[in-house]
Amino acid sequence: MTPLLDMAAMLPAMLETALDHHRAGRLDQAEGVYRRLLALDPGHAGALHFLGVLRHQQGDAMAAEDLLRRAIALAPDQPEGHSNLGTLLAEAGRADEALECHRTALALAGERPMVLSNAGAFFFSIGQFTEAESLLRRALAIEPANPSALLNLGNVERETGRLALAEATYRQAIAASPGMAEAYNNLGSVLQKQGRVTEAVASYRQALALKPDHVTCHSNLCTCLYFHDGIDVVDLLAEHRRWDQCHAAPLTPHSPAYDNDRDPGRPLRVGYVSADFRRHSNSYLFEPLLSHADRERFETVCYSGVRRGDDRTGYFQGLATEWRDVAHVGDEAMAAMIRADRIDILVDLAGHFTGHRLLALARRPAPVQVSWINITGMRAVDYLFTDAVSWPEHQRSLAVETILPLPHGVFTYRPPDRCPEVVPGPATMPGVVTFGCFNNPMKISATALDLWADVLRRLPTSRLLLKYFTLDRPEECRHLASLFAARGIGGDRLSFLGATSREEHLAAYAGMDIALDPVPGAGGTTTWEALWMGVPVVTLLGDRPNGRATASILTSAGLLEFIAADRGAYVAIAEHLAADPVRLRDMRMSQRRHLLTRPILDPATFVRSVEDAYREIWTRWAVRS
Repeated sequence: MTPLLDMAAMLPAMLETALDHHRAGRLDQAEGVYRRLLALDPGHAGALHFLGVLRHQQGDAMAAEDLLRRAIALAPDQPEGHSNLGTLLAEAGRADEALECHRTALALAGERPMVLSNAGAFFFSIGQFTEAESLLRRALAIEPANPSALLNLGNVERETGRLALAEATYRQAIAASPGMAEAYNNLGSVLQKQGRVTEAVASYRQALALKPDHVTCHSNLCTCLYFHDGIDVVDLLAEHRRWDQCHAAPLTPHSPAYDNDRDPGRPLRVGYVSADFRRHSNSYLFEPLLSHADRERFETVCYSGVRRGDDRTGYFQGLATEWRDVAHVGDEAMAAMIRADRIDILVDLAGHFTGHRLLALARRPAPVQVSWINITGMRAVDYLFTDAVSWPEHQRSLAVETILPLPHGVFTYRPPDRCPEVVPGPATMPGVVTFGCFNNPMKISATALDLWADVLRRLPTSRLLLKYFTLDRPEECRHLASLFAARGIGGDRLSFLGATSREEHLAAYAGMDIALDPVPGAGGTTTWEALWMGVPVVTLLGDRPNGRATASILTSAGLLEFIAADRGAYVAIAEHLAADPVRLRDMRMSQRRHLLTRPILDPATFVRSVEDAYREIWTRWAVRS
């Protein structure tokens, strides 16, 4: 038996050894030492606490919660236990319990940077940005180089649109902790939002070099490459395949078994997965799938990853046959839920964009799995629903998923119920026109800037109007103005608009004569909005699927004359439109009536074509031996 005095001297040394392993990321070694320590002293609160933190890092929330609660019971006056338990509970969606934990931790030690930083991160996660920023700045006043507090403060600044400040704060976090992969990932997101795509890609790659299993960062890299004008479609698709190989394929069963009824003609259960069942541009593209579903032939089950719902969340919930909140449900548990729901066809609506649940799909919970519009690169996804313009025949063999083009196109649109009437644009004289783009500035690549500058130089009496919610910030406007200035376009020819209500956003098209589509990533919902408000959209037929989205929309809308095959044609189309203000006015006032004649804007016709495709792919699976 170990003498008591020797054991008392040994335990602190064992704990320090475990912590050294833990800090260095050697989690298995750390766990082994923690458990040996607890075998000697089962009531060691410190070992219980840090083992709970470790189990949380390993993804075992249930074990982590049990360990942290045992540590708190033994040492209720230690704020770190309450703080870390609050973080765990917040991630599990138990916000009320998490709030109580953080308030207890703050009451016990309100000036400890770790406690302040964790509390700040919690308030950030529930959208209380002012409270979060106050706590984080208190932490940094005590410890200016605290990496966690800097990271969380950068997150607040990013989400409140202060991108330049967020960039600087993330760089401070990296200086304080050069191995912090999350800081490089978040820096990449800010650079991407500013349209600095090449820098963003480099930042994402650095994060992955530090943490190769960072799933979210790798997805961010995939989506960022959509807007990188220095790569081609082969590189883009190769990165998606790498994502699958690294993160998804190891989770995919080789021969999954299903007991779904194989009757080809029976009503089918279709599951939709999205974090955008809310006021988001993507939701206007997929809404008809739910609002016009044939309820006799299809039951719809929505798996919602929305963390902060709004009025449209309730609207979508009312459209679904069944509704599942999965924002705080793990991927494995979500896959089990889908399987238990006996989903026949599972449709992913997110691709690699924010809030995706591709690791749930990787587990093959449904017999047939579909990606709606977006590339996944996953072998666990059977089909990619698209159209013949977005995926021309010569590129389809490059995709992992089977490409299934829909007959009327894939980019449908449901105009809002409250929509301003179309009014004449500002142009009254040839060449004196206002071009515009209301797309996310991250789509404004160097190629787009060069192209638009060519248009503006050819028409010296023209102007350019840019609108996006981040353009409320003067520094963002100055940044864009500097990019145009470098191309010889003065600030007096630029106008900026920021955040508005949706109705005001649509009304702002009254200040634009001709929309210029960005490259290499084209518009989607923004293109439909411009067309619906009577504004023609000039686009360059891109080299990748997302670069042909506007061309797809224009093809479905019967407006092929606005699609350019090359840069020269793009400028020529813009010039030709600008030269005839009378034609612009006539086109503007008649365009909405024209659109209403197209099948893509008839939601019933469009959804029947989708549901016919569902029936086709289900029959393929059902009759397969």
